[in-house]
Formats: sequence, structure tokens, C-alpha cells
Amino acid sequence: MIKSNWFTAGLLAGALAMGVVSVMPLRTALAEGAVAATSVEHQAEAAKLDQEAAHLEAKAALHAKEAQQYRSGAGGSKQATSFLSHAAHCDGLAKSYRGAAREARALAASHRAMAKGT
Repeated sequence: MIKSNWFTAGLLAGALAMGVVSVMPLRTALAEGAVAATSVEHQAEAAKLDQEAAHLEAKAALHAKEAQQYRSGAGGSKQATSFLSHAAHCDGLAKSYRGAAREARALAASHRAMAKGT
């Protein structure tokens, strides 16, 4: 157990030294978890959520395209089952990303409505 903790501490120290992991000041970390209170903050949150939704929609489109490519490669090959399995996986990811994008857009709309009320 002690050996494992030293190993973990060594990995973390190495990651910090290489810049793979960063340590944010406490104030920054707390500010990121803060809830929007003013009209400007609500508008900023809405903009971030719109950007996130666009990113999610792009990922959904990429996975939908990959699913189509897997389906077209299945044909009568010996690996048809694998191709179709990959296509189903990509379809599921695309559906999830589209749903997350819808939720982000709805939340952005909610923040815009709250911005009008503050």
C-alpha cells in the first residue's frame, strides 16, 4: 500500500513537472464553480453553452459519418459483424452527442431568459 502511494505521488509529480497536469489557484477553481448571478454572467454562460453545443454537434456529425463508413465497408466481407458493431457504436455516440447538444442549447436559452430577468 505504501509503495503504491509513493508510485502515485511520483506519477503526479512527473505529470506536474511536464505540464501535463496543472494546479489552478484556489480562487480560480472556486470561481469556475460559481453560479451566474448578473445579466452579463448569464449571457456569458449562454455563449459558452452555445459554443459547447456547436462542438458537440460537430462530434455527432463526425461519428454519424464514421458509422456510415463502417456500414458501407461491411458488404459481404468476413468482418461484416465487426463493421456493423462499430457502426452501431458510432450511431450511439452520435445520438448521445446530439442529445447533449440539445441540452446545452436549452440551458443556453434558459440563461438568456435569466439574463433578461436580472
